Amino acid sequence: MPLRHEDSPIPAGFAAKASFLRTCIPMYTLVYRRVVFVASSMVRLETSTKKELEALKEHQRESFDDVISKLLALVPVGDEEGKYSDEFRAGLLEAHFEAKQGKLIPFDKVKKELGL
Repeated sequence: MPLRHEDSPIPAGFAAKASFLRTCIPMYTLVYRRVVFVASSMVRLETSTKKELEALKEHQRESFDDVISKLLALVPVGDEEGKYSDEFRAGLLEAHFEAKQGKLIPFDKVKKELGL
């Protein structure tokens, strides 16, 4: 014969507390394991870009956000004279990209154009 609530040695209100704990334990586990739910947005990538980002992951479970954040950290924020503007930082990144593509102007040609 099943125990009725009145006959149970479990204190009154325990069912509500147990329900609360069943809700809290998974949340605690998620926070403890550093799983954090954040707002996200979709970003379109070429398949080749996605493969390159995947190759830069330190471990399989590393997020693309972490990889991209590390890449952005490579663009300098400023120097001893102060902080760079966002436009200047974008220009640095674009210049680096153009240099990688071989779109460089020889120094002699620049000197000639400037009359130096």
